[in-house]
Amino acid sequence: MRPGPLLANAGPGWAALASGALIAVVPQGLMAGLPAAAQGPALSAALLGGTLLSAAVMRRPPRPPGPAAPLALGAALIGLIGLGLPPARALGPAAVAAAGGALSAVARACAMALSRDHDPAAVAAAGPAGRAANDRAGLLLRLGGMLAGPAAFSALPPMGLTLLCASGTAAALRAAAALRAAGAAPPSEVPVPAASSGGQAPAASPVGPLLWSGRLLYAAFSVLSALLRPLLEQHHALPDAPARLGALLALPLVA
Repeated sequence: MRPGPLLANAGPGWAALASGALIAVVPQGLMAGLPAAAQGPALSAALLGGTLLSAAVMRRPPRPPGPAAPLALGAALIGLIGLGLPPARALGPAAVAAAGGALSAVARACAMALSRDHDPAAVAAAGPAGRAANDRAGLLLRLGGMLAGPAAFSALPPMGLTLLCASGTAAALRAAAALRAAGAAPPSEVPVPAASSGGQAPAASPVGPLLWSGRLLYAAFSVLSALLRPLLEQHHALPDAPARLGALLALPLVA
């Protein structure tokens, strides 16, 4: 039995929510105890590490959806929530910042692995007839996740975040089980179009420039969102910067 488009894309939707928080909110909060001069380099190292790990995940072929990526992402997020509690804060700002930067980079790679494995499996499960509905559901859940991630991790208390992580992990596990039951394994190889009879290579797809434009826009938004909390706290001296952060990050996405 084929899963519905919302269930099939629940994993990438949860990964988008986690990624939005891991870029814009989580490492900034864990590094707030560092001196102002050290916060920038520490945040840059954490974000760069997450980007490099995510790029390494993207280089591997997709795998059949399984429980490893959702469970690893959930465990990493729970660990990050724990670093914000008083017992962990007692270790000192430097230790919390180092552990938080490393763990946030690992969590971003886990979120990328989840999307990497679930995306092609959801497309295979939908088939040609259900491709349009699958794509609409995937875009809806990704956009909702990108909006909800920074807002949730800025506003919810630790217990609320823990429940959110448990719910997201459960949804991703349910989606993985449904995709495996449907036999929706991702293709191991992408076929390359053959040359035409005249010996000419096939024409370049017009989708390529559009995809790269989207990637560049997302990269620019990620950089700006990562710097927003330090900007509000250090340059504008707003005491409620974390509470405002989620709403401010949602504005460009809604527009």
